[in-house]
Amino acid sequence: MKSAFPLAAGVSLMLALTACGGSSNSNNASSSVVASVASSIASSAVAVVSSAPAEEVVSSHSSESSASSSLVSSQSSSSSLSSSSALSSSSISSRAVSSAVLVISSQASSMSSATPASSSEASSSVESSEASSELASSSSDASSEAASSSSAAGTANGWALVWSDEFDSADIDRSKWENEVNCWGGGNGEFQCYTDDPKNSFVDNGILNLVAHREHNCGPATNQEDPNYNPNDVSVCKPYSSARLRTRGMADWKYGRMEIRAKLPFGKGLWPAIWALPSQTVYGAWPHSGEIDILEIFAPGHSDFGPENEVHGTLHYGFSWPWNQYSGAGYTPPANVWEEFHTYSVEWEEGEIRWYLDDHHFATQTSAGWFTYYWGGQQRGYQVGSGAQPFDELFHIVLNVAVGASFLPEPEPSGVFPQAMEVDFVRVYQCANDPLTGKGCATIGDQATEVVGHAPPADVRAEMSLFRDGVETLQLEDKDGAPVTEILTPGFYPDAGTVVSNPAYADGDQTLWDIQFNGAGSAFLTSTNGLHFGDNLHSRVKNLGEMKFDLRVLSIDAGAGLRIKLDSGWPNLSFHEIDVPPTGEWSEVSVRFYTMEGNDGEAWRPTADYTHIVNPFLIEPIRGNAHIQLNNIRIVCLADVNGGCDINPIPEAVNLTETFDVFNDDVDALWDFGLGIWQTAGPHVVTAVVDADEPARGKVVDVQFTSAAQNGIVFFQSTTPYNATALQAGTLSFDINVLDYGSNTGGLVVKADCVNPCSSGDIPIGRVGENGWETITVPVADLVAGGLDLSKIDTPFVLLPLWGQQQGVHLQLDNIRWTLP
Repeated sequence: MKSAFPLAAGVSLMLALTACGGSSNSNNASSSVVASVASSIASSAVAVVSSAPAEEVVSSHSSESSASSSLVSSQSSSSSLSSSSALSSSSISSRAVSSAVLVISSQASSMSSATPASSSEASSSVESSEASSELASSSSDASSEAASSSSAAGTANGWALVWSDEFDSADIDRSKWENEVNCWGGGNGEFQCYTDDPKNSFVDNGILNLVAHREHNCGPATNQEDPNYNPNDVSVCKPYSSARLRTRGMADWKYGRMEIRAKLPFGKGLWPAIWALPSQTVYGAWPHSGEIDILEIFAPGHSDFGPENEVHGTLHYGFSWPWNQYSGAGYTPPANVWEEFHTYSVEWEEGEIRWYLDDHHFATQTSAGWFTYYWGGQQRGYQVGSGAQPFDELFHIVLNVAVGASFLPEPEPSGVFPQAMEVDFVRVYQCANDPLTGKGCATIGDQATEVVGHAPPADVRAEMSLFRDGVETLQLEDKDGAPVTEILTPGFYPDAGTVVSNPAYADGDQTLWDIQFNGAGSAFLTSTNGLHFGDNLHSRVKNLGEMKFDLRVLSIDAGAGLRIKLDSGWPNLSFHEIDVPPTGEWSEVSVRFYTMEGNDGEAWRPTADYTHIVNPFLIEPIRGNAHIQLNNIRIVCLADVNGGCDINPIPEAVNLTETFDVFNDDVDALWDFGLGIWQTAGPHVVTAVVDADEPARGKVVDVQFTSAAQNGIVFFQSTTPYNATALQAGTLSFDINVLDYGSNTGGLVVKADCVNPCSSGDIPIGRVGENGWETITVPVADLVAGGLDLSKIDTPFVLLPLWGQQQGVHLQLDNIRWTLP
């Protein structure tokens, strides 16, 4: 689902990773939020929320992506379209369904034969043991009340019912719903494993129950859409189990009214949600293809994360994470959402989405406030979407109860479990007045909040030319605006026999770079002093940029390919294998930086360091030989406010000549990247700045390493390197208190870095701090002996438990500083 950002109170940030998506963040990056509270409406409150745009820049560019003409895709049998008792069947027959309006593929028989679920597997005896005894009593009372409450808007204004589940059968209808099974964490560091165990999801007395339990559970490390997904994988374990159901692959819709009647769970750390995701990521992985949050609430009944009864409706769209956009509104109904059933709805038409709670229209957003910036392929490169994109494709419904997240605290030990989201019905309508656009059936309230959102960026591109009819000389500016000339030099490896490179090849009125690869090797453009593409998380080049060049393949071995690389010094490089264009023809090739893979020459696959690029362009053949020609090699991105790509000289190191703090009650301002983590997979490293048990000590850094299967580190970093040669004879010191060593027997390691891959190497310090606070001192000379370059320190402190022995380690840090002798 959702997001890896810390959130301001009351803000929706459902960073749901789509079917093909996945993101892992390596530091506690924050996203600023605008929140305003509208006037009281019928004893309710509405709050507008919106993510701060990475850079608002703007226009639209037409997409050649074809919009699906089908409005409904269903693989369930036609019986799934039957009317509920609360709705007249004539509302279906009167909608004048045609093949252009409603497409139904009946595959019920084949799906049922392949579906392992059966009534015996989800038997009432299993459900009635723990879950039913604690939950079913409320379901029983609520069933008659909820079932009798049908949305008036659902049958008014020309809305026609096209799909529903009233949960009248004994078990979950497997022709309509799929359980997701994984312990992935949703990209947000969530604390639950999603299971298909009947105790986590079942039907009782006409109510679907999605139940979170406090229990140790292990399962797959990835979601079902990951090509490496293994249903038998049990490598990740979590302290909670829960359920997440979806209609993907069975039913999805383009435009219409989605209506869900539900009662939500109660408790700190709970995160129930009702939402919709694109079934096909036409515009790319999350968030490029969009997300519609119909309902979500953080810690219902608790005010430590915003108003305790405020629900949120939100859209996600825009750039790649962490530059992604989101916007929406909060609404507080008169009755608590965990005490009563409420009906949560969206009406979705071309270019407009509206949110409702019990038919109260509380928010509207139009396409003027959303956009997508998506990858159009190797030939077209990045495109700025237009019109209703990305909310113009088929979406499916998702129901789930998450527990905790990187920005949401875990439930308290005294919290009551199990906790359930109870769902009375799910209904989908489409507008009979104009099924193709969904327009003409709107239910409009006169006090709904207009969500502004984020306007599409101007489609203005900035370029930095590296080679155009010859090698370019770059004209840059330093941080003070002074001009800096950066020389690029063409090079090749290994020798003139294996690689024959001519960067001044004359071809009519053009000067080309002609390269003959007679074996394994590479050709590249080297920067004399290096280039700074921004920090590794928020780089404009990385997030919004692409490498473009003209390529003519004169010859290439059968089965051979070509790789493009970005290189910051071995082993820190990133690559992408391009589709080889037709031989003998000139083709413009685009390669996006964002999806470049890490170096496959190393087991841990390090990537290019965007703060210190040595070779901004490198090309090499793989699996054979090739003869190619190149021209017009350039870096292209959406222009920033200054009309550029934010490519600069590597900043000169600032001199540090006195004792300096890294952390003392807070991260020192020198280390502007702040407190960060890196982990092989998440969630594993959990950090927080907390009050020490000893009041006189003030604030300390609390660090927990949670997983047996993962490894990670905690560090402090600056986006600018510092020259600390004056502290050559000094010491690195810090206070440490280890609350629990968990599975660790080999102790801890510290180190310091000098713009990756430059590092001191590991300095073992053993099992320190076992008996309370202890001060550790490491001579700077030891760091230098391990390889630290004091002239360019950017990471003055790194700590980790011994690799492979990290589960259960819980420690606190204080008074981290470098001291002059």
